[in-house]
Amino acid sequence: MAKGKRYKRRQHLHNVKGRRFTDEIRNLDLEKVLVIPIDGGKNAHKALVANYFGDILVDTFEFPNSKSGVFMFDSIVKTVSQKVEAQRVVPGLEYTGHYCENLMYSLTQLGYDTIPINPYSVSCQRNGQLNWCKTDEIDLCAIGQVIIDNQGTETKLGTGLYYNLQIAERMRRDEVRKQASLKTQIRCIVDRVFPGLQKANIFSDFWGKASLLLLEYYPTPWDITRLGIRNLAEFFQKHNTKLGVTTATRLVKLAQDSLTRNPQDLEMHLLNLQFKLKDLRHARERIQLIEIETAKYLARTPGFLLLSIPYVNVASASEFVGETGAIANFVKNTKVIKLAGLNPRKFQTGEYEFEHGGVTKQGRASLRYIVSVISQDLLNGNDYFIAFYNRLVNEKGKNERLAKTAVGNKFIRIACVMMRDKKLFNPPTWTGRYLTDNPVAKFEKFLKERQAKDVFDILKPIILGWIPKKSIVAKESTRTKFEGGGFQALPESLVSVGDILPRVMKSISTRSTNVSSVK
Repeated sequence: MAKGKRYKRRQHLHNVKGRRFTDEIRNLDLEKVLVIPIDGGKNAHKALVANYFGDILVDTFEFPNSKSGVFMFDSIVKTVSQKVEAQRVVPGLEYTGHYCENLMYSLTQLGYDTIPINPYSVSCQRNGQLNWCKTDEIDLCAIGQVIIDNQGTETKLGTGLYYNLQIAERMRRDEVRKQASLKTQIRCIVDRVFPGLQKANIFSDFWGKASLLLLEYYPTPWDITRLGIRNLAEFFQKHNTKLGVTTATRLVKLAQDSLTRNPQDLEMHLLNLQFKLKDLRHARERIQLIEIETAKYLARTPGFLLLSIPYVNVASASEFVGETGAIANFVKNTKVIKLAGLNPRKFQTGEYEFEHGGVTKQGRASLRYIVSVISQDLLNGNDYFIAFYNRLVNEKGKNERLAKTAVGNKFIRIACVMMRDKKLFNPPTWTGRYLTDNPVAKFEKFLKERQAKDVFDILKPIILGWIPKKSIVAKESTRTKFEGGGFQALPESLVSVGDILPRVMKSISTRSTNVSSVK
């Protein structure tokens, strides 16, 4: 053991979680504390009933994944509870992804405080018994022992607002990845049918309107050469692009010098290109629709305040809040860091001690990813986080990757405080220029860019309810322009989230969000 090392005084082997559980059952008759391990499945589930000492009261039984199956489970548990005069019922469900979500929700509706069990804890418990076999009965016994040892997780099943926000953001992330894949495939096809087009830098944005129009209507050098400079310039003007004769001349010269194959050999490449361009348009439309929906959900959570942090946008704030869930579920900010798997590894044995290893990466990968994205965005221009990063690297000699991870963890701690205390970004130790962004203006700009200004008008009373009334942002944002000119402060009654939320949500539900409304 390292000399001179001072250790924190601990009160329980399982820390706060263990203390809370033992306090609940300390004065109970442990023979009347029922432990109910549940092994979830796709079409059916298995469970057994035992007491706290491990004595099996009802051996393994199976119930279907349906309402009748849940009622069957409930009747068996209640029968046993009445027979032994149970003082406490502790069900635990091995979390097996989407298989167990509906079951967990149904048990919660029936009043069961079900403990989610990490499958890795079950595996370690099973292997710890030196039993190298795996059956459902062995798994149930291992789940039961995990419950008795109080090794279940404290993660709550998402419902309602935060659950929908999480699903929407994961949908968006999936569509963004599909879009990136489509762009790579389109580039490969263009290199075949029109070599040199991408390298010529004719278009300021290869994925802009003019470039995609050209690929859709005239994708080959022969098409452009046959069209000519004048007709090509008229084509760009007809479709309201900013390109003219100069660009058309450069394109024709490039087409005449392009090294390509016979048109008959490229027929299927051209067909594939049209398919990919159509898929890209649809992916963009889906992303835009999903982003509008996520903005609606974000406006109803304190996560909206994260927009006051410079270089944090609506998409990244929504994804962070969706993956984190309600901040009230976490006792400490470090719990969110642990959920993201960004807590450092520690190893100590005897006199050897190694505290600052790599991160554990044992948490939620999707949360860890978005924190990494946000930390990189913050280092692109947020003075507060840049100063923190430079201090770690230059003054303390930290590794750059380690410092970037520390920036992500610092963001998590600040974000948790902001959401829990309903505060804007205003670090008390910062002595530089004023950093707080106007979240209302940032939110309005985000929706305007997606042709959803009407959504902002509906949501504005809600988002103003999150802004502290004495802040500079509140003074700037609680003014609304009227037809006659000038500005007038919104009534205090409209600033209250509780008063305006039902009417606003009713208005949102009536708004059509079909694809045809998104250009």
